[in-house]
Amino acid sequence: MPTLKRDRTFARVITSHTLIESGKEPFGLTDDRGREIGYAWTIHKITTADKPDNAHGWYHLPSDAPELFESAPHPTRNGQHYGALTPRLYSETIEGIRALIADRMARAKYRYAKLYPVRP
Repeated sequence: MPTLKRDRTFARVITSHTLIESGKEPFGLTDDRGREIGYAWTIHKITTADKPDNAHGWYHLPSDAPELFESAPHPTRNGQHYGALTPRLYSETIEGIRALIADRMARAKYRYAKLYPVRP
C-alpha cells in the first residue's frame, strides 16, 4: 500500500465531496458508566483542483492527485461520537483508506481494552 508523504503538502481546493460508505463497529467493551465503546467511520471521495491565486480558502492535502479518499474515523459511546475528533486520513486508493481505518481502529481497540478490561 503506497503511503502519502506527511512532510509535504499541496495547497488544493476541494471541488466535490461524495460519501462512499460509512459504518460503526462496537468493540464489545463498556466503560465505567456502562456505555458500549466502539468506532465509527466514513469514507468520502474528494475531487481536488489546484488552488487559484484568488482563493479565500484551501486545504493542505498530502497529495496533488485530482481524486483522493478521505476518512475521519471517530470513537463512539453507545454508537454516538465521543471525544475529540481524530486527524483525517487520506489515500489515493479505496483499499489504502480501508487499511488506514482498520489500523486506526485496531490501535483504538487495543488502547480501550487496556482501559476497560472485560469483567466476568
